[in-house]
Amino acid sequence: MMKYNFTVLYEEDKAEGNVSAYIPALKLDAIGDTFEEARENAADVAAAELERILKSGSTVPNDEAVMDIVQGCQVLFEEDIELGNVIAYLPALRLGVVGKSYEQAREHAETLLFTETEHMLKNGNLVMRNRALFDTLSVEVQEGSNLYL
Repeated sequence: MMKYNFTVLYEEDKAEGNVSAYIPALKLDAIGDTFEEARENAADVAAAELERILKSGSTVPNDEAVMDIVQGCQVLFEEDIELGNVIAYLPALRLGVVGKSYEQAREHAETLLFTETEHMLKNGNLVMRNRALFDTLSVEVQEGSNLYL
């Protein structure tokens, strides 16, 4: 039995009243009314995607997403292999930036944080809420591509 672990970013959306789950390695999203439901849905879409990948004979992508802290804010860094870029997503701002390397994406994230903080201070509303939770989702694959979570 093979076990795959994937980084998952969960974000609460108060306006929509739901929780989204994003699996960077598989480029998949799932939504649920609660964290638990979003996690279950993420597990289901990950299992289906793994089944598709394995049946096609392709290689399961490595989970190379990195969560880091930039100026006190969580940032998700993920590589876009097709475009040769690194994406830095800041859940507290619900904004992202792109760089040619991790270092450049980090610099752009710092600049974005500075700019947005200045804008919020100018408008009198410095409220950045951490709406994100990073977790690891484990998916086990049995021979014959029967998947168990």
